[in-house]
Amino acid sequence: MPPISKLHPPRDLSVEVADTGELPRQISSRKDQAGSVRRIDAVRLASDLAGEAMAAEKLRDAINAFAKDQLGLRQSIASRLFAASA
Repeated sequence: MPPISKLHPPRDLSVEVADTGELPRQISSRKDQAGSVRRIDAVRLASDLAGEAMAAEKLRDAINAFAKDQLGLRQSIASRLFAASA
């Protein structure tokens, strides 16, 4: 398999700058984006993740890591509070 750089060559922004003299900025206001934003609910999230096995795995791993860190933080706080009250 060819390296990624061969599959997707980097976009040459200097060509765009040379053609126009400046690199255009594209900024839109929230008002412009309001119509394109869709709400995410449990059903939509589940259907989106069903088609993306790697994304589902990464999300599951992140949630598990967060839960582990949260438990460790709670235990640390509890031990410090117990030590301070003794």
